[in-house]
Amino acid sequence: MAQKKLLIGKDVIDFWKYMESQYRFIVVEKADSKAMEKISWVLDAMGILDHKEFMANFTTTLGRVVYVPFDIGVGNQRQLLSQVETCVHEAEHVVQYMRNRAKFVWKYVTSDASRSHYESEAYLTNMEMHFYLTGKLLGAKSLSGLLESYGVGEDDIRVTYKQLTIASKLVKRGAVISNTSKTAIKYLKAKGF
Repeated sequence: MAQKKLLIGKDVIDFWKYMESQYRFIVVEKADSKAMEKISWVLDAMGILDHKEFMANFTTTLGRVVYVPFDIGVGNQRQLLSQVETCVHEAEHVVQYMRNRAKFVWKYVTSDASRSHYESEAYLTNMEMHFYLTGKLLGAKSLSGLLESYGVGEDDIRVTYKQLTIASKLVKRGAVISNTSKTAIKYLKAKGF
């Protein structure tokens, strides 16, 4: 299943606007956020993630606000594809927050198992979206390995790897498990992707 047409910046901008309206989140440039700067130092002190790495390379969702370290719609084809995947990934975090508002942030920050579980659900959307748009499957090993940068231990990484390995077999057959991905794919199909 090859990509039907190439993404251009406007497609990606429109996609983000659509997902924002569906999941009622807003986007803020991470570098402009004093809150993100403070959080980066807390995560660094807790040994979860390096301050500079967090600010430069990690899109972050807090409640209904998505903090991005890039300009939406700007980049080459690979970067634009990544921005679409990132949008769906972060929308999944908004869904998780809405399911468990009072505890989501606390559990995410203080529990490796919870952080691993939340990221596993969000990585599934990356896998689904990448497969939909390119026909190529993101590997469960590479996705679960990303948890190392989140300060997650080996046992939780192994659990995530097993979950994503099982899910990858379904995704490879064309299944879309995540409701967030289903929403995104419905939109993209309507736009010819």
